[in-house]
Amino acid sequence: MATPFSTILQKSRNIAATFLLCKPYSSTVRNRRNLFARISPLGDPSISISPILENWVQEGNPLGYKQLQRIIKSLRSSKRFSQALQVSLS
Repeated sequence: MATPFSTILQKSRNIAATFLLCKPYSSTVRNRRNLFARISPLGDPSISISPILENWVQEGNPLGYKQLQRIIKSLRSSKRFSQALQVSLS
């Protein structure tokens, strides 16, 4: 059973990652021109990458089959299986 503190910590990580990597006014996003460059810094497999994928599509960027395959392969090799699954379902 998760303690209240660990639950709060988990939620704060997700919020912080989404805030830092998905807001258009953030300097980190401005310099990230490809999807993998936005996903790879997250590191923690428990952080959802769905907001990053949705933001990518909303910006009008393409999601190519080969690009998604490369991202999935890289995430799987880093043992970030839940994030690889999120990419495969996009």
